[in-house]
Amino acid sequence: MLILNIGNDRPNLTMVMCLMRGAAHDLGMLDFVLDQALTGESLKQTVIFFNSQELCLQGFKYLHAQLPEARHHEINYLHLLQTQDAKHNMLEKFQWGKTRILCAMEAAGMVHVIYHLLNHSLKTFQGMDIPNIERIIQFMVPSSLSVLTQ
Repeated sequence: MLILNIGNDRPNLTMVMCLMRGAAHDLGMLDFVLDQALTGESLKQTVIFFNSQELCLQGFKYLHAQLPEARHHEINYLHLLQTQDAKHNMLEKFQWGKTRILCAMEAAGMVHVIYHLLNHSLKTFQGMDIPNIERIIQFMVPSSLSVLTQ
């Protein structure tokens, strides 16, 4: 038997870790994702993964409140308890850049959502194929190493 491990070496990715003083309550640690909105520039296409539905919604509400009202449509959230239509519409808006910041549950949940949205296509296990994503944030420690590498 031959086991080949090609690893998760991605030269186009840079991993940065930040110390959070207030743990999950420290949503202010995410303020940097809105920096471009303060200068009128386009927001970077960003996915923020949260460990729970509750934290996902809290993060979305926090960031939503920081944005000027005219830009509220640029941020949204996605989790498993939404209807299939809502999930599909949200991913489509994100793919086409109408939604710039997507708050979502852990990557494992995203794979499950995408799998069902694309009619169980095997392509879904390759992750999100959205080339314009500039930043992925895992807020808090992920539940497992496999979630982090997804």
